[in-house]
Amino acid sequence: MQEIILDCQNISKQYADTKALDRVNVRLGKGEIYGFIGENGAGKTTLLRIITGLISKDEGELSLFGETGASGMANGRRRLGCIVESPAFYPNMTAGDNLEYYRIQRGYPDKECIGQALKLVNLTNTGKKKYRQFSLGMKQRLGVALAVMGRPDFLILDEPINGLDPTGIVEFRDIIKMLNKEYGMTILISSHILSELEQVAGRYGIIHQGRIVKEFTREKLEEDTRRCLSVKVDDAAKAATVLEQYMECREYEILPGNELRIYAFLDNPAEVTFQLASHQIRVASIVQMGNTLESYFLSAIGQEKKSN
Repeated sequence: MQEIILDCQNISKQYADTKALDRVNVRLGKGEIYGFIGENGAGKTTLLRIITGLISKDEGELSLFGETGASGMANGRRRLGCIVESPAFYPNMTAGDNLEYYRIQRGYPDKECIGQALKLVNLTNTGKKKYRQFSLGMKQRLGVALAVMGRPDFLILDEPINGLDPTGIVEFRDIIKMLNKEYGMTILISSHILSELEQVAGRYGIIHQGRIVKEFTREKLEEDTRRCLSVKVDDAAKAATVLEQYMECREYEILPGNELRIYAFLDNPAEVTFQLASHQIRVASIVQMGNTLESYFLSAIGQEKKSN
């Protein structure tokens, strides 16, 4: 049975007249990468602050590594690394000196953890370069180095890719995958852009106005956003034979109402129409279908707005 690393049950948080979190339920198993998605102000950071102990919840139950209560949560948080608010690094100190400051502050006995953390995030060659001279991507990676310096079992990252250029985003994704695969870290990443998390997370949750409106796996996301040609004909079975025998196409499915979903020839629908017509199959309509990641996200939020 998979070990449960994080279990949030009906977590709520109120600020004056604003319900920041409304009965939020999130559960992570060991080794998962969970993408937490929502617009700015949706409640992502509030939940992460509660998990890390920066603020308290108003209602609900929270456990880390199966432990609850004040002492249990304190034990669980010792196994946690996080970037929820930007770490305060000294601008005139090097990457190594900044980590040495935090190593002493946090009581890590082994000095080698600094070099190991810098190696994990590809910052071993910065030498005497000061933090103020770092690019945004280097600053983000140093933040991750700080978060993993104690070799946590559970890593929480709040909007870690914001502001990075394409090269920085690719480097960051590689680091996340490596920490998960080689070190077995369970990782929770928040973002307001689904496409940022598409290539790293295995499971996702969308939060809107303090409520979880949808959870889904990567496989479900790929299924729901897969592009295809929707072709309506007078004889779907005969059309399927044409696809296989004359077009060598087996990436299709037959739906009720003589509709075919064809997952090939997306850039050449005219060839599909031509081949079907050549074999006396009438084509009533042919259209491209499939959600973009952005439309998938907006659809989930839109459905929640309609239900309220």
